Amino acid sequence: MKNIKFIGSRSAITSILTEVEQASLPNLFYIGPARSGSTTFHSICSTSKNIYAPRLKETNFLTCWDRRFKGPAETAIFHSGINFSSLAEGNIQHCAVTSSLSDYLELYNGSDMYRWRVDISPSYSYYCDLFLQNLSQFVDTTVIFNPRDPVSRLLSNYKSVSERKGPETVLETYNYEEVRLARGWEFYWAIRTQSLYSGVIDRLANSGAKVMLDTYENTFFNKGISSIMQYLGEVYSSEPTRYNSTMESPFIEVLSIGDLISKRSDGGAEKYLTNHGFNYNDIREVNIKSGWENALSEKTLRNLCLPFVADLMWLRDNSEISQKIKKWPTYKVCDALKLFP
Repeated sequence: MKNIKFIGSRSAITSILTEVEQASLPNLFYIGPARSGSTTFHSICSTSKNIYAPRLKETNFLTCWDRRFKGPAETAIFHSGINFSSLAEGNIQHCAVTSSLSDYLELYNGSDMYRWRVDISPSYSYYCDLFLQNLSQFVDTTVIFNPRDPVSRLLSNYKSVSERKGPETVLETYNYEEVRLARGWEFYWAIRTQSLYSGVIDRLANSGAKVMLDTYENTFFNKGISSIMQYLGEVYSSEPTRYNSTMESPFIEVLSIGDLISKRSDGGAEKYLTNHGFNYNDIREVNIKSGWENALSEKTLRNLCLPFVADLMWLRDNSEISQKIKKWPTYKVCDALKLFP
């Protein structure tokens, strides 16, 4: 038995676990970031022989279990709790705040015979300090972190949050980020901050945890997933199937200010821009299917990439993925536009 204490945002839990319960706790943590392959990785783990993945894809227990988020559409996502009866019928629940240790143990009930028991929660990279504090209570753990090209990730994140709310440009979402988070909106609205990786990588490196670090692009598009699965004792020869809906979605570029807004089927984006004084000579529809770095004006590229210059420099000079990040479109644009000092 082990005396285990998890620290939440407002409370602490201390519990004596049985040996079976202790053996059922997760020992593999896929921590994101958001919009960087966590759903695909859950699907892969769910069909493996050595990995137990609960049917609740994101538990959020080690960081968000005591949070009650606010903001558009978050009631449906975070306040609904865990539908155990639906999970028992074989259904997948995408996300919830696991609010008790007993619920967390229930998600992994019967998993003690598996070599790996995975907890996939992108919130763990955003609330990294709290995650690592709680991770220290677990035994023999491995953490997987797959940072994605910063602008590509934020555009995917922006598309997702913009569907919950009325029209708003990318730069507006940037600028409102700190205020919204201070008001208690969930971490998913941190579209800029979640694309800053140096702090997470530095904390992981100094935590003493066993970490598998690779880029999202190498993992899911360059057979990197095979290396992960080999480490986990799985034979995995096929490539994961991924569909990037962001790349298929049209945007409207506002040329005069170098900004983007997601085009909506109801015409809401055009109405929004008109109401804010932009005329049709100042906007154009863009398709980023061939890459956002090839489709946008220099002014927009500069605005999108500037927030990540310092972070990219740190990754280039201090991380084990330094050569891989140089393949990121964001890095190439920063280099081409001479944004690096």
